[in-house]
Amino acid sequence: MRGKNSTIGVMESKFADKVWEIAPVPSSVLVKWAQEELSWANTTTYTVLRRLCEKGLFKTEHATVSTLISRKDFYANECVKFIDANFEGSFSDFFDAYITKKELNEDDVEAVKEYLKDRGLI
Repeated sequence: MRGKNSTIGVMESKFADKVWEIAPVPSSVLVKWAQEELSWANTTTYTVLRRLCEKGLFKTEHATVSTLISRKDFYANECVKFIDANFEGSFSDFFDAYITKKELNEDDVEAVKEYLKDRGLI
């Protein structure tokens, strides 16, 4: 991603999720949605959109917003950055911390097993 700091805040995330959901989309549709759902002024919407474009998530051409990176890829990058910054890049340390606070159910465990099997890791 282009931007120096690609991390986005909670409200930017809500807005970005909507863009990912409906893009390509006219910016006027986003302005109307943000007014109704987030109580944002037009200028706020355009400011947030500009920031997200500067961070490399979206682009605006001819008043139409389209994606430059998928939602899944963006959040995958964010997860890697989080683990690198907070767990010295150790997924096992991250996973241990996660399951210490959030118990995995049978479906979660099976999904992890299948994921690892599909990738030839077990």
